[in-house]
Amino acid sequence: MKRLSIQLQPARSPELNLAEAVAKLSSLAPDVRATEHQEKGPYVNVDFKTADLSGLWQSVREVLEALPGLNRAAIVVCEGDRGWDDYLLLHHFDPEEKVDALG
Repeated sequence: MKRLSIQLQPARSPELNLAEAVAKLSSLAPDVRATEHQEKGPYVNVDFKTADLSGLWQSVREVLEALPGLNRAAIVVCEGDRGWDDYLLLHHFDPEEKVDALG
């Protein structure tokens, strides 16, 4: 099982409906946990465990594109071949950030 984590920073995207984003993302897989944090500004982590990382990433990308403002408030990372030691950055709210390809 691999892990995929999404951090949502709602202050970066005022038009984002955070509750809707968490609900849509949480519906993508059975083994998911959403945790709200307040330190250093409010943010929510949505964490998945999955046997089908590619399929889950495809579904997450669809939600990122469909939900207004979500792509401007999200960072998506997943475990690499050596767990979190070589994690992959799949999406970053800053388009200048270099992202990795899942392969």
